[in-house]
Amino acid sequence: MGDARQRLSTYHAGIWDALLAADEAAAAIEARADAHAMRQRAASEALRGFAAGVREALIPQQADPVREALRLIADVPGVEGEISCPECSGRLRWSRAENGHVWGKCESGGCLMWMM
Repeated sequence: MGDARQRLSTYHAGIWDALLAADEAAAAIEARADAHAMRQRAASEALRGFAAGVREALIPQQADPVREALRLIADVPGVEGEISCPECSGRLRWSRAENGHVWGKCESGGCLMWMM
């Protein structure tokens, strides 16, 4: 089992090295005197896109309960309301200002609370 873990660790290190190399190559292209040329821009964009895509695929996405709450609130009309808290399932009260900023606070102590 230790050998398999070592191989996996080496594999992940290689992936990260390749991503760093792609970022460095893109930065080198962008620093060239002819960086504005279509060919150079396309190459740097392709490298950055490749690195971003691989990162997205490999890095587990962590749940963001505030973002989830904001997504739920966006679907609710009005300037204030209550939803189920995505973190603890308690009651989360919210209000929306005229400028679109949303304030939210869960009734459970130490749970979600934000102001934007």
